[in-house]
Amino acid sequence: MSFPRANLKRFNEVRGCAPPVGSYDPKELAAVPAVGFDKSSRFKTSKENLPGLGSLTADTTLSCSQPSLNQTPLKMQKPSKSSSQTGAVETKIKELEKEVKRLLKEKIQVEKSFHLKEEDMKKLEGRFHNAQTDRCALQARLAALDKELKEAQKSNDVLKSK
Repeated sequence: MSFPRANLKRFNEVRGCAPPVGSYDPKELAAVPAVGFDKSSRFKTSKENLPGLGSLTADTTLSCSQPSLNQTPLKMQKPSKSSSQTGAVETKIKELEKEVKRLLKEKIQVEKSFHLKEEDMKKLEGRFHNAQTDRCALQARLAALDKELKEAQKSNDVLKSK
């Protein structure tokens, strides 16, 4: 496949995106003030719209499988609670905190008693080991004395028979 021959003017054409030579003076434009834009109300945050600590709910009417590209996200709304409900919840939280503190103290006491009993058990194991070694030594001494007694009885019988 062959391409048609390009015009020679193509690189010499005047383009319309730049001003013609001599018409641009940077000193003139330096005196013009900069353009400023005002923020629109879209970016302002109100105190009502600020998210809380997990106390927000969302209306989930859209399915997850069909994303909405042209729609704005649903506004998160705070659940409305009466003061009696919040007071009851706060008292429940305080009671649970007291229960947790009590259980932690009880856990610490149980751990202390456990460590004390472990130390006592180690001491008793040491005493038991010492008693076993003493028992083995006494059994060996008893066996030696029994042997000596038998020899003494034999020698006594020999002397009596003479």
